[in-house]
Order: sequence, then structure tokens, then C-alpha cells
Amino acid sequence: PIINSLIAQVLAGGEATWSEDQLIPIYRNGKLEDVYWTFSYSPVNDESGKVAGVLVTCSETTDKIITLKKIEESEERFRTMAESSDILIVVSDGTSNATYFNKAWADLTGRPIRDLLDFGWADLIHPDDRQGFMDIYLSAFEKRQSWSGEFRIMDKNGRYRYLLAKGPPRFQADGTFAGYISSCVDITELKQTDEALKESEQRYRNLIMKSPISMAIFRGPDHIIEMANTAMQERWGRRGSNYLNRKVLVVFPELRNQKFSILLDTVYATGIPHRESESIAYIKEKDELKTYYLDFEYAPLFETNGKVSGILATVNDVTDRVAARKKLEESEKRFRVVADSAPALIWMAGTDKGCTYFNRAWLNFTGRTMEQENGNAWAEGVHPDDFKRCLDMYVSTFDKRKEFYMEYRLKRHDGQYRWISDTGVPRFTSDGIFEGYIGACLDIQDQKSFSVELEKQVKDRTGELEQKNNELEKMNRELQSFAYISSHDLQEPLRKIQTFSSRIMEKEFEYLSDDGKDKFRRMQNAAKRMQTLIEDLLTYSRTTTTERKFEKTDLRKVVEEVKEDLNEELERKNATIDIDEMCDAIIIPFQFRQLMYNLLSNSLKFSNEEHRPQIKVKGEIGSGLKFNHEKLSGETSYCHISISDNGIGFEPQYSERIFEVFQRLHGKEQYNGTGIGLAIVKKIVENHNGIVTATGEVGKGATFDVYLPDCK
Repeated sequence: PIINSLIAQVLAGGEATWSEDQLIPIYRNGKLEDVYWTFSYSPVNDESGKVAGVLVTCSETTDKIITLKKIEESEERFRTMAESSDILIVVSDGTSNATYFNKAWADLTGRPIRDLLDFGWADLIHPDDRQGFMDIYLSAFEKRQSWSGEFRIMDKNGRYRYLLAKGPPRFQADGTFAGYISSCVDITELKQTDEALKESEQRYRNLIMKSPISMAIFRGPDHIIEMANTAMQERWGRRGSNYLNRKVLVVFPELRNQKFSILLDTVYATGIPHRESESIAYIKEKDELKTYYLDFEYAPLFETNGKVSGILATVNDVTDRVAARKKLEESEKRFRVVADSAPALIWMAGTDKGCTYFNRAWLNFTGRTMEQENGNAWAEGVHPDDFKRCLDMYVSTFDKRKEFYMEYRLKRHDGQYRWISDTGVPRFTSDGIFEGYIGACLDIQDQKSFSVELEKQVKDRTGELEQKNNELEKMNRELQSFAYISSHDLQEPLRKIQTFSSRIMEKEFEYLSDDGKDKFRRMQNAAKRMQTLIEDLLTYSRTTTTERKFEKTDLRKVVEEVKEDLNEELERKNATIDIDEMCDAIIIPFQFRQLMYNLLSNSLKFSNEEHRPQIKVKGEIGSGLKFNHEKLSGETSYCHISISDNGIGFEPQYSERIFEVFQRLHGKEQYNGTGIGLAIVKKIVENHNGIVTATGEVGKGATFDVYLPDCK
């Protein structure tokens, strides 16, 4: 009908016309086929110029239509995969403008896709990273080369996330440059892990050894191999320690004539890290040089003084990935570049539920070939205990054409079962025809193991804390009982002893013998010492049980108050307390007043009778580095209080012992006291998270140094 209509139209009007891509089924080899044609209709005039007929020509366009449909299907598969992927994917055209962002970008940034197109997304890059990143990208764009870079980008919560990005160039079938397909992976957690590793060398080394990424540490300018993790040992094919403490260029002499030797020297000399992607390396294996493509980074390792002491080498063999990418078919190039460069395990299934494609990460994980995995053969690797649950989920959601998520154990190439998460989404053509599923899997074994271990540690730690808490409550109850007994039950009979002995001495003194008088005096002195001991023990216990309320206080004022309390003793011994420069400190005021009283009265008590007692008090603020003490943190600010005297001093070996409870270096007949005063000092300093030390020299005096942290 259409052909007849167009012929009639030409006969009537005399003007040529045509119809494109017209579907006209025809019989070929006895079989009816759908064939697309393009027709042209031209008038044929007779001698008088009238239309006498129509010239009809036609050409078959079936191949063109099929090709266009395949392109549409390829585009749809790409978008379906990209929209379901957690990887951030962006497509740019030949003018360097971004033309497509997948859903992961919107989820991360919280911005509509339209705001990200062209270079709108560049405004989200951290200001410190923006110029460097753009230089890398535009430089690669001008050279039509692959690019890779690392930068920070603002997420929807206003926080910056680290992204590792890379992108190969795209070309049309005629060789025309078409732009880039770039993929970005969030590596923020890796960055945070890297910072945490610096806090603990042991944890750092353990994590390196357990890392699935090949890593090694080279020390010194000669790049001595200090350690290599398990993954690196497997890559080197040299398990054991035959390479340790040897120069890397001695173990691998073939690297001397390659750029790696120069790069190691440069990173060590400058302290600037160097990284490359898909760098060519020639490694000798069985007396034969083999070509490898490596993603690697040389990162300098710094000592606390800022000097470079070694290099952390991180290597990822991407030879298989590069080789696979070079063999990709042009029609599937964009899809396969993204899929095979992704760390996720990606699969595709047809309408019959059988899998038709597995990406490189999947095949590397299982250690099987595409042919071995196709169809339903991949399910042989699912753990028997997970198989039915996995299959039921897959079949039920497949039939409903719905997205699914499930976790199951899959056998790795080494025979070990590892937990993976599997997300699958249905694929549809532009016409809405169901084509099957595409899915992405991630290895979550480490997260599973970590969760189990963390739960166990939390449970164990909770039990320990409960036990310690019960013990602490018991000790507090005993301490409170002791304090009550000390303040009431012990002192009451003691007061009676003192009272009755005083009355006897007042009224019956003249009737006592000399020996009786002496014994009564001794009894009174013993009772007095007992009372002093009880009071000191109460003071010591209160330094632990009383509320700790910190206040910023002028220490000069505290010393002046204590000096006033000791005024009578100072006058009796004709002693002086000189206060040098002082400072403010964050302290518990009443406890610190007790500390200063004990230290100053201690200096007066152990004064040298041959000299006039002189006590000097000084305070200053400074860092731990300034005071040069092994127990101080170099970056922490401290308040340093020094109390020095010219008293009798003590032997250096007693510098720690004098702070212990009931420790006396002299007899009670020579110097009174209970041996608790300096123990109280130490307890108060500990309550302030500080350090107290003592130094002395017999006959020349003693110095007590108190360091209180977090003083500004």
C-alpha cells in the first residue's frame, strides 16, 4: 500500500520522492525475513513532457538498522551498569566537557546531575587540589592520553572525601578522539587508615603484612629491603627471608637500567612521593625478561625529626587488566573498560537466568575462565550452606524483575570461601524489553571478620571493666570505712589517752618517780605521733576519693598562702622562701595547696643546722622538649614548678623511694614525721596527670620538680 501510494503521488504530481528504512518482509531461501529498504521514486516523462511512468530504485538498509540497534543496546547496557555501580563514573566529550554522571555521583555529592555537567562538578573539589587536578586532566586531554589522579571532593554533608580517579581516552571507529570514560573510587577510609598506621609502628607493620596489596619497605639511601608483606612475597615469588637486609637492586639487578632505580633515589632525596599507573617494568624470570604493567607508588617514610629514612613501595600488578583491555572489542569498549578496571566483581545474565559475562575481577577471584563460569556453572563456587538461600533469592527476584541484594560465601582461587555482597539489577532495552541482569559483588570477608572480632573484644573488654569496676567499688567502700574509723573510732580513744595522761602529769607529777615521768612523756609523744599519722593517712585517702574540680589558678597566690601558714616555723628557724617567676596552671586548688604545704614544710623539716634555711620556688610554662625529660611528651605544654633548698639532702639512690608511703630516710628521734607527706605529694600530682621527681646531694640540699600537663 505504501509503495503504490507513493507511485500514484509521483504520477499525479510529477515530483520525485523517497522513503527511508521501510520494513518490507521478503522470502529468502524459502524463509520470510524482516528486511529494511530505502526507496526512491522518480518521474519518467514522454516526448511531450508528460509523466508516463515512475522509476523505482531501492537499496537494502537492514545492516545499518541492526548496527544502530546494537549501538543503542550497548549504550543501554553501559548506563544500566553505571547506574547500579558504587563506582563514580563520568563521561566527557571531545571538548573536555562532562556529558554524563552516574547516580553514584548524585548520591555522594547530594547535587542534581544537571549541576555537575560540564565543569560544574569542579567547584566541589578541595581548593588545595583543584588546580593540580585540572592540570593533570587537561594535560592528558591535550595529549589524548590516559590520566589518573587523587583529589578531595565535598560530599553531601559538607565533608571532603578522597577519590582515586583514572580514565582512558575514547576514540571513534575512524580514530576520531571522543573524550574519556573516567571512574573514581572513594579512598577516604584508606587515607584514614594510612594516618592511623603512623601512630603505631607495630600496628602499621601488621597491617602492611596483612594487606592484600603488595607492599615493601626499603631503608636508607641504598634501599635495603627491610620487609615485604605476604602479597609482595607472592608477587616476587620468593617466600622466606633470602631477600631481607639486601639491596633491592642486588635482588633485582634488571631494574638498574630502568627508571625505578632513579625514582627510588629521587623520592629518598626529595621526600616527595611518586606514583604511576600502568607503568611498564621488565622483570627477570628464569633467565628471561618478562614485561609487566604496574600501578605503583613510592612514598617516603619520615623520622620524627622530619628526615627521610626509607620508602614504602606499593605495587599492584595490572598486567592482566591491561592485556585484557587491549583485546576488547570496539563495540563493547566503553562497557568493558569500566568493568575490567573496577575492583568489584561484575557479572551479566541473559533472560534464561544463565550468566553470559564475568569481569576480570571475578575471574581473578575464582581462578576460573569465562567458559568455566558461563551459564550456571558459577554457582558451583557458592558455599553449600548458602547455595539454596542464594538460588531462591536469585530466581524469585529474577522472575519479578526487581533489584536484589544478598550476601553469601564464594570459593576463591586458593580454595578458601570468602563472604561477598552481591547487588543485581534488571536490564532493559530502550523499548522496555527485559534483557537479563547485571550485578556487582564486593569482598566483605574482612568486614565480617572485623565485626566478629570487634564484638568479641567488646564483650571481653566489657567483662574486664565490670570486674575492675566491682573491685574499685569494693576498694572505695573499704577506703570509706577506713576513713570513718580513722576520723572517729581511732581518734576517740587516742584523745582519751592524751587527756588522762595530761591530767596525771598536771596533778600527780610530783608523786611520780623520774622513771614514771619519763614514761608518761614518751606515752604523750607516742600518742601525738599516732594522731599525726592518722591525720596524714586521712589526707592521703582524700586525695583519691574527693571530687576533682580543676580551675585555672595563680600559683604565686597559692605559694604566698602556704608561706603565711608556715610563718611561725619560718621565724623560729630564721628561714626564707624566695618566690621567683610563677605562672598560672589548671589545678585542683585545695589539693595543690596541700602539695605546696607538704613540699615547703618538708624543706623546713630537713634543714641543715649549720646554715640558714633558704627555699626557692620557681614556675614556668614550656613544651616537653624544652624540659628534656624522658617521661614528658615533646609536643605537650607543661607547667614546671621547682622547689629547691639548702637542707641536709639525700643519697641519689633514694630519689624514687622517698615518695612511697611510710618511707623514712631518717629516724623519728632525729626528725619527726610519718613518712606520708611526700606520698601525698605524689598522689596529688598523679591526680593532675603530672610527674614529680626529686634530686638531692647529701649536705647540699634537695630539689623537687613538678610537671603538670595541658597548661597554656
